[in-house]
Amino acid sequence: MSRSRSPKYRQSRREHSPDDMIDQLNIRSRTCYSFAPSQRKDNGHEDNCECRRPQDEHSDKNQIGNSRWTMELNTREEINAEHGQLPNGAQFVRLALDTPKEKAEKILLHAWKLPEPSFIVSVVGGAKHFKMTDQLETNFINGLIDLVNKSDAWLVTNGYATGIVRLVGEAIHQFELSRFNENPITAIGICKWGCIMDVDKITLPMDEETQQITTHTLDVTPNNRLKQRRSGEWDLEMHHSHYLMLDDGTTRNYDTQHYRTHLVTHMAKINNEHDFFVPVVTIMVEGGLDSIENIYYDLRSNIPVIIIDGSGRAADFFTRWLLWTKDLDNDVENQDIVCQIEELDDEDDIKQCQDMRTNNTNPAVSPQLNVE
Repeated sequence: MSRSRSPKYRQSRREHSPDDMIDQLNIRSRTCYSFAPSQRKDNGHEDNCECRRPQDEHSDKNQIGNSRWTMELNTREEINAEHGQLPNGAQFVRLALDTPKEKAEKILLHAWKLPEPSFIVSVVGGAKHFKMTDQLETNFINGLIDLVNKSDAWLVTNGYATGIVRLVGEAIHQFELSRFNENPITAIGICKWGCIMDVDKITLPMDEETQQITTHTLDVTPNNRLKQRRSGEWDLEMHHSHYLMLDDGTTRNYDTQHYRTHLVTHMAKINNEHDFFVPVVTIMVEGGLDSIENIYYDLRSNIPVIIIDGSGRAADFFTRWLLWTKDLDNDVENQDIVCQIEELDDEDDIKQCQDMRTNNTNPAVSPQLNVE
């Protein structure tokens, strides 16, 4: 015989729900309110702001002097950021790109009650269609899923249904179908709110009406999807378990800066102030310029990077580069010369790096980077 719960019990349950706990954290999102004419060639319309929204969607339609668009200057924080459950049962939260890592930690560990990870694996790679050999693809996917499952690791990706992340999502789905009695994989997508196709629809509060809407949205055929999608938009990969949807007030702009790197570093050190307490690794598969920037941030934070040779583009370039420059490890004279990624526009720095390269290697056989 069932017993009705007392009002006090029901109130206590509500107070400890994930949504209530996130509300208590006062999570904010960002909205661009101050118009700044776009400098992008692909913005599609002369009246668009640098955030890629039309001028008439801004409360302040006048440009602030001659200053360039920045999140700090042109956007403002909005309270009551969206959060809840997606149609696939996954938890999500929309949060400003400058949200402190401590708040993200509380969302992950306290609101969503994820167990502290014993291992954190990030997968980065290109957003374009790519093709590995069948053997390499099978070995990589099986090895990755086996590693994550056996080590109770957190798997971190960009959360978009394209490129390597789409392949990883399909592998997660197949694993959970075949081993439904085992603990599900913790897969966290760290993506951009403004880059997710139909984000306003798939994040609506769940009821019968919105269930029909979101189900219809998710069932659109790939060909129709390609016709509807604008540059910079991607479908959400729906086999992840949790999503941190970062928001800097822009749309169709992938850049999350170093948020993923700093977050996984923070999570790895929550019980140790100086060294990594939890092992962290990044795996690079194929990839382009964004992937290069990602591994740059990781390496600067002392996160080891595994490069999958044979997966294409940037990954293959770095494999060749490492083989080509292996003699530089013993170059005592130039060991203090470091070319930072933000310095690559400085001609003096480029010349210094080139001179060092010429003195230690044969430029005639230098690898060429082609990530277009």
